[in-house]
Amino acid sequence: VQRFCNDGAVKINGQCRYHNYHLRPHDQIEINLTSFHQSTMNLVSSHRYVDRLLSFHTSLVRNELSNSHRLRVLYEDDDIAVVFKPAGIHSSPYEHTIKRQLFTLEDLLPLFVQPPTSLASMREALLFPKVAHRLDYRVPGCIIAAKTNLALVSINNQFSHHTVSKEYRAILAGSLDLQQLPNELVKPIGCNSRGPVWLISTSTSNDSRSVRSTDIPDSSTSLSMLQVLESSACNVYGSLHRVSLSPITGRRHQLREHCALLGAPILGDDLYH
Repeated sequence: VQRFCNDGAVKINGQCRYHNYHLRPHDQIEINLTSFHQSTMNLVSSHRYVDRLLSFHTSLVRNELSNSHRLRVLYEDDDIAVVFKPAGIHSSPYEHTIKRQLFTLEDLLPLFVQPPTSLASMREALLFPKVAHRLDYRVPGCIIAAKTNLALVSINNQFSHHTVSKEYRAILAGSLDLQQLPNELVKPIGCNSRGPVWLISTSTSNDSRSVRSTDIPDSSTSLSMLQVLESSACNVYGSLHRVSLSPITGRRHQLREHCALLGAPILGDDLYH
């Protein structure tokens, strides 16, 4: 009944009233059957939505294929939560696209992330936890969710100023002779205990791929660091390479595209392979 009143399906003396209105003698109650029916359908749809969401959440938590790849919280405090996102789920909704109908990690956060408990955090609390950055649909890994406005702004600023370091592990398929590739595409920038570190640089301009300043990359440059950890022969692809990848900029599909440009795409990549 509260829902019907708030949806405008019930009017008192010709005016919409909220459910907390106290009826008085001689009040005239008007029920709009069309709005009443629509409100009923909305209520049924809401229940169905919640049922589907709970079922989706349960399937990810009880991942029977791999316990290490199930949806779970890795770290949590009053401001943020670090969540493990399984492969096959989008990080956050895509507004105004057909993908908006799909459940995402952000939709699931209220089901298993605890709300803030301290008074200071409660004052800054978001209505629902919000994913602070994206991770590709096909990629499992850690995602930071913000619980407060202050945390969300802080995390966004850190990503914008490239003060957050990210490392991915991948298996590349194919020949990976980095020394034979042009310096405009890849060049060595140092060495550590694991071996040489290479910088991959591409430009979105159509006429050339030029290496630009790595201090403040402009909007048309994509930069990634690569380090080969292990290589082995393969009868199908010639060779396989276990690598460490670190994006400096954050373009869409950047690491996948960079590996493909090197002639050794990520194993199993259905788009750039």
